[in-house]
Amino acid sequence: CTMLMWRPMQRRYPSRPIESDAVSRTWQSVAFGWVSRFNHCLRVTADSQYLHVHPFIVFRWFGARRISLPWDRMTNVRRGMLGMTHADIDERRISVPSWAMQLARNEP
Repeated sequence: CTMLMWRPMQRRYPSRPIESDAVSRTWQSVAFGWVSRFNHCLRVTADSQYLHVHPFIVFRWFGARRISLPWDRMTNVRRGMLGMTHADIDERRISVPSWAMQLARNEP
């Protein structure tokens, strides 16, 4: 699972420094495409430049590391269901928590 789904994203979006005023929440979900879903097993941190996605320890045992998805590369942003927002990043569909996207876009 980690090798096939997480590592390609990890290579493409390596970890970047987190800003001091970033907001984090645990037990979050993120999806890459339609089948690569990580439900309630991530910590998500949002700052002004990136959405940082931290895998929980079990995934780290298998080599998964934090990734940093740049907000400025996200396009076609649209509201989803169940507190998620969908976007495209480099022509790949992702679903991220809506609270994080609202912070990035300075929405109420």
